[in-house]
Amino acid sequence: MAATVVLSESNTSAQTVTDSITRGDWLSADSVGTSDKRTTYPIAKPPSGYTYAFEKWHRCKVTAMGGSTQIDTIRHYISDGAPGGGWTIQTSASTGTPSNKTYDTTNGPENPAFTECSNAMPTSDPAAANISGTLTSAPSYSGYVVTQARVDNTATAGFSKTVTWKYAEVA
Repeated sequence: MAATVVLSESNTSAQTVTDSITRGDWLSADSVGTSDKRTTYPIAKPPSGYTYAFEKWHRCKVTAMGGSTQIDTIRHYISDGAPGGGWTIQTSASTGTPSNKTYDTTNGPENPAFTECSNAMPTSDPAAANISGTLTSAPSYSGYVVTQARVDNTATAGFSKTVTWKYAEVA
């Protein structure tokens, strides 16, 4: 039997953690990904320079090990290509140097780019871990990965992309 792994999101409002999220929209508010809030909290296109979404803090959570002894090689990427059209998704993850950051509540769209998000999000499976964690019991969490949308003045309204999460499971 396979392990049960869900995606969790942390938000600055009382530093809450929401497990089993179903979406991860980058918004102009620090709002958990439970429904489409893009109309309510859009990211404004700037007259010049960049506008930044609130950063998203995600990590994997093992809720049941099933017959597995270990979950590792955790990674994420935009599986259907980069957003383009004035949009860039930056990440704290980098292949070979997994992210395990401390939660930071100071950044929002009115502030400069979050300095931990200095890498472009991969657009294909990086194969090597880009998120820290070797999970051997349930419940347990991987390290955080932080992502942030950057919008420039050439941005077209909206985009929809699939972010894929993968991991290795050892039986």
